[in-house]
Amino acid sequence: MKILLLAFAFIIITAFYKHANAASIHRVIRIKDGDTIVTKDNSNRYHTIRLEAIDAPESDQAFGDESTEILYRLIAGKVIKVVSKKRRDHYGRMIARIFVGNTDINNEMVKSGAAWVEPRYARGRKFARYYISERRAKRNKKGLWNNNQPMPPWVWRRIN
Repeated sequence: MKILLLAFAFIIITAFYKHANAASIHRVIRIKDGDTIVTKDNSNRYHTIRLEAIDAPESDQAFGDESTEILYRLIAGKVIKVVSKKRRDHYGRMIARIFVGNTDINNEMVKSGAAWVEPRYARGRKFARYYISERRAKRNKKGLWNNNQPMPPWVWRRIN
């Protein structure tokens, strides 16, 4: 009986863990801006995905078009792995980290100076490298950091 209970507990925990960090394969259909994309999964369902833990300049903000173009070059027309905790933002977008092969595209956006790390959402050890990437991009004046005082999108949205 104990073995049966342990096996049942293991199945429940494993199912919960898989649901908590679901990964799936998608094809990129459209890049909306530097942190939002539209994809199609293997079941032919469309998803609007907001890249987790980063915030790119808005389309009508300085460096907004360049940020979108950088994301386009990284993922347009590609098959990506989407890792999500099945959370959605207030617009209904899936929040996820995306990968091309083993490359974390969210981090690549920060590395290239095309996005900020969003400190409200980039918590925990898994995002430590994002902060390192941001410091390096800033030090090397990459992308938006080439501007003397780039305005984070969360500030820009508040005043516009």
